[in-house]
Amino acid sequence: MNLRLLILLTLMVAVPLAVLGWLGARLQTAELAATDDLIDKLLGEEIKGYSQTITGVMEQYQRDVAAKLDTSSLDPAQLRELLQHSPLVTQYFVVDRQGAPRYPVYESNGNSTEQEFLVRTREIWMNGELTTQSAPEQASPPATRSVGKVGVQNVAPSQRTSGWYVWHWGSDIHILLWTRRDDGVVVGAEISRPRLIADVIAALSQSVAAQAEFPTKRVELRNSRGDVVYSNSNFGTDDATHLRVALALEYPLNTWSLACFVNQDELAQAYDSEPYFWYRISTQLGALAIALIALAIYLYRENMRSMREAAQRVSFVNQVSHELKTPLTNIRMYAEMLEENLDHADDQSKRHVGVLVSESQRLSRLIANILTFSRKERHALKLRPAPGSVDTCVRSVLDHFKPALDAHGVSVTANFCAEAPAIIDADAIGQIVGNLVSNVEKYAATGKELTITTSQTGDSVTITVADAGPGIPPKERVRVFNAFYRVSDKLTDGVAGTGIGLTIARELARLHGGDLTLQPSERGACFQVTLNCPRAGVSP
Repeated sequence: MNLRLLILLTLMVAVPLAVLGWLGARLQTAELAATDDLIDKLLGEEIKGYSQTITGVMEQYQRDVAAKLDTSSLDPAQLRELLQHSPLVTQYFVVDRQGAPRYPVYESNGNSTEQEFLVRTREIWMNGELTTQSAPEQASPPATRSVGKVGVQNVAPSQRTSGWYVWHWGSDIHILLWTRRDDGVVVGAEISRPRLIADVIAALSQSVAAQAEFPTKRVELRNSRGDVVYSNSNFGTDDATHLRVALALEYPLNTWSLACFVNQDELAQAYDSEPYFWYRISTQLGALAIALIALAIYLYRENMRSMREAAQRVSFVNQVSHELKTPLTNIRMYAEMLEENLDHADDQSKRHVGVLVSESQRLSRLIANILTFSRKERHALKLRPAPGSVDTCVRSVLDHFKPALDAHGVSVTANFCAEAPAIIDADAIGQIVGNLVSNVEKYAATGKELTITTSQTGDSVTITVADAGPGIPPKERVRVFNAFYRVSDKLTDGVAGTGIGLTIARELARLHGGDLTLQPSERGACFQVTLNCPRAGVSP
């Protein structure tokens, strides 16, 4: 099994699934955040509705009190009589145009309720701020508040004809409702705190009960000190209960606030879409995984089929090459014997036999390259080291190529300095040098020069093959060693080749403990072969 192919196919399946799983997790996070924001928005709308309900209670108070005052005279006796039939009011009051109270008035033996009212409101009358003080900007309240004055509606004093006045006294706020008559006299009433709280709680309870969209919520109404005035539920403030929305009421109860608490566990059970989401994502990822695995299996089977077909073709070529090798060897042997016995034959016969010998040698080299390449692909390429001389191998190659080089007018310059016996694979060295010289014959014959130099230093042998041909372009200097690669594949070049000669030569050189490299040169191409050749008869 091809490990690289298996890794690629595994990545082809795993990477898309991992990316889609990551995107799904991101989508789920975004969806949960959007759901959370939507819940907060819905809860906020509910809280605003509750606030409007309480505002409606205060507006109804304003209408009821104004209606009673409009039909009443300013006589203290009638105001006292009116108070007996006004459960919303703690005390009525009348203030003259100068801001001094006309009713009730300070009396040592006066009505206790009226005198207590004057004590509570003394600073208001002393400072004259009933109709002149402005309310602060509306803001969301903190959990607790300090005691202080809270003004009336934020309208210019000269434009106001009625309004609320809120101030702190004792444990909580007190509220006055006032109206300025045409003669400049101000009449008003102090709202009963117990009745206000009761009416607000009743209206709020009814409004909360009507909103059943979030049954797991707890709505609290808190006063200016942060004390809970009303709560619709008694479930505790455990770790699963969190404050989701808080809102200050409208004036004059703007120091009071509404808060909404939600049990996160119950809310998650009611509104969480995560289980369905992951079921949907898992189903989609499972379907995609099945499709990708099926595609990977198909590609793997197609690749294996192609590899089997390629192996069959290589095996066929290998078998044919073996079959051709034996008869070709016989043809070459008899052609060489015939050439040696043609001493008295005419020149034409000698030339014909020379061509026969040369072409049989070329065909032998081609078959040798094919067989070597086949063994390399099967990882069965091995050396057969034996004592010998590198120079002897190189001379033998040059002798074989001499007729072909002479025919192309290529002069050979040889410098042999590797005569010492060494442990070498003569066939491998011959094939390396033969492929390099064959390339000179086919591609660099126009340079008319071939220089071969050998050197031997210790166990290292260097063979340099240089020519004066057109050379190899810089961009091709690495790719020329790739199997089946040729600098030019044009049929019009008139040069035949398989593109495996340099590949085989480099592989054999590396098996021999060295390498084959293309050296920089001013003209032509210069190949350098390095080999590890231990000296024969020398103990390591």
